[in-house]
Amino acid sequence: MQEVTRSILDLVSARQNLAQLIAQVKESSGAEVENHSVEERLSSEMIAYARSIGLDEHLAKMIVLELIKYSKIAQRKKIYLNSIRTHLRTNKIRTVAIFGAGRMGGWFASYFIEAGAKVLLFDANRRLSRSKASALGCGYARSFEEAARSDLALVAVPIKATPREVRRLATYSKENPNQTVRILEISSIKNEMENAGFIQGNKLPRNVTLYSIHPLFGPMADHFSVNSLIQIGGRSPFVNGIFPQYQIFHMGVRNHDQLMSTMLTMPHAHALSFANSIAKRKLMIPENIGSPSFDHLLELSRKTLKENRDVYYEIQATNPYADRAITDTMASVRKIRSLLRDKKAFRKFFDETGRALN
Repeated sequence: MQEVTRSILDLVSARQNLAQLIAQVKESSGAEVENHSVEERLSSEMIAYARSIGLDEHLAKMIVLELIKYSKIAQRKKIYLNSIRTHLRTNKIRTVAIFGAGRMGGWFASYFIEAGAKVLLFDANRRLSRSKASALGCGYARSFEEAARSDLALVAVPIKATPREVRRLATYSKENPNQTVRILEISSIKNEMENAGFIQGNKLPRNVTLYSIHPLFGPMADHFSVNSLIQIGGRSPFVNGIFPQYQIFHMGVRNHDQLMSTMLTMPHAHALSFANSIAKRKLMIPENIGSPSFDHLLELSRKTLKENRDVYYEIQATNPYADRAITDTMASVRKIRSLLRDKKAFRKFFDETGRALN
């Protein structure tokens, strides 16, 4: 079994190497990494082949889809990594300071390390920054000033702490007017930054440029998978050059926070309320029994409850549109409850809602 598994991994490695060669051809010809018709044809042919050799079709499809996924990751890396490195050199970004040694801070540290920058971690918890830096293979700053001297400061601290950290960097830049300071902040709710006057830029010294983004992915995302992010304001060649492989959306603070009330507040509210309901009924659920719907919601709830509770609190508490999102959710639950007394109305609601989502 070990020998067969090793031979499978050898073939996967060879396939990934082949994917990189294909990436070179695509890059020189201007072809897109994504080619859904080719992917669908390959998947269909491999499922048919699996059927012919007596291999479970579901297993074959799952394996082929994973191979395609990681092939595209290898291709994107081959195509875009040198572009990112060139962009950083062109913009004289040699050192990047990551303010905040949490999970997303660690993700961005590893991203810039891979892009060839010298990375320094800085966190109020010095022990955390040292241990995280050791794990990542980068440096850590012993003081705020040491980190602030970097060519790019990425702020990855809690939402309410973000304006304070930006303010400290702005104060440092005022005292060092000959140094160009670039700040990239990644808070998931922008209301706090807008209230502090930093989004508009009128509270920042002239030698400071702030880029406000929100990564729509978590710390487990691969650097070159299909990720997306939101940038507040207009298009920025600087941000585009750092993340050329990502889809970047542009919007204002209000639209962003309203969208996050739907994309974050509502799922979190559903997950937590479901978890709370299940916790109350735990003795009523036999061990090792479930259903597809139940299992999906239970998994979402468990994932949510494994996250940082302070971060999840801030995502709701700092968003001025969160209360409305939760009110809408509660209204929907009440509506469904009322529909259980009217089969015709329930069926109409079911069909209309299904069409609205398609």
